[in-house]
Amino acid sequence: SLAKNLPYWDEVLPVNIKQFKTFSLYRKNLLRQVRNLGAQITVQSAFSREFYLADSLVRASNALSKICSTGDMRHLNWLKKTLADSWHTELIPALDQPMTELERNAEFFQQLSGKSHQVDYPKLKLRRIVSSITWENREYYVLFPGAGAALRRWPVEFFAGIANLIFDKTGLTGVLDGLPDEKFLAKSIQGLSKAPLEWAGTRLDELPKFLKYAKFLVSGETSAVYIAAAVGTPVVCILGGIDFGRFLPYPELAREELVLKTVYYPMSCFSCNAKCVYPLQKGEPAPCITNVSVDAVWKEVEKIIEADVS
Repeated sequence: SLAKNLPYWDEVLPVNIKQFKTFSLYRKNLLRQVRNLGAQITVQSAFSREFYLADSLVRASNALSKICSTGDMRHLNWLKKTLADSWHTELIPALDQPMTELERNAEFFQQLSGKSHQVDYPKLKLRRIVSSITWENREYYVLFPGAGAALRRWPVEFFAGIANLIFDKTGLTGVLDGLPDEKFLAKSIQGLSKAPLEWAGTRLDELPKFLKYAKFLVSGETSAVYIAAAVGTPVVCILGGIDFGRFLPYPELAREELVLKTVYYPMSCFSCNAKCVYPLQKGEPAPCITNVSVDAVWKEVEKIIEADVS
């Protein structure tokens, strides 16, 4: 729904990834839809390609020109990579060294276009910013306690602690948000905190406006972090070590203001690809997340508050 509001394409074909990765009627019908588009050129920009997802969609397109990155082996074995590579007509080489996703994208599109492509922080420009609520008439900040897998989630008691500090400093109302199945996290935080906290339950297509008018966002590594930064809202992201250095932290760019700040606790096991080396109970966050203290997050939040006052 959010993609449909972007001005870059004429048509959006949504994919339910969970369903598509099964041998089902849904997968068969979607592959047929892609084939019936009659595409002349298909471009897959992902560095970490997936055999049963984008690679399969590229193959189904039956386009004359099918272009992708040589990519890495994160989701592939050699057999799948060899087979999937054969489905493409052009493989764009990628440097075999650690790079942020912003730099990786610039590398890909520079070779695709044959023109210089500089690294910039993403900006979200929508045809229209929709919302059923007039957030622009309110003063609030946002907390996103969910982060997909439990491994990545900052503890609810830590979110409650940061909400208390924000309320004591500003008197602002906090608005909790996330997926419907993350509402239980919000309720836990509300029960632990003395601060006024609401639940929003915002739809994805409403997120840009909701985040645009917020004073700031405090979140784990969720889609909200990237959307908020893209609409210019200050962000404090609690970052673990699972993919450290790939998606976040963003690189410092001399010509642009960095509104997305990350707080993390360095550990030797960083870049574990979600294979935590520590024994964890079901639903328990990784030590690289729990070691990020409330005080460390508060230092970054306080800077945003003081900058807003000045």
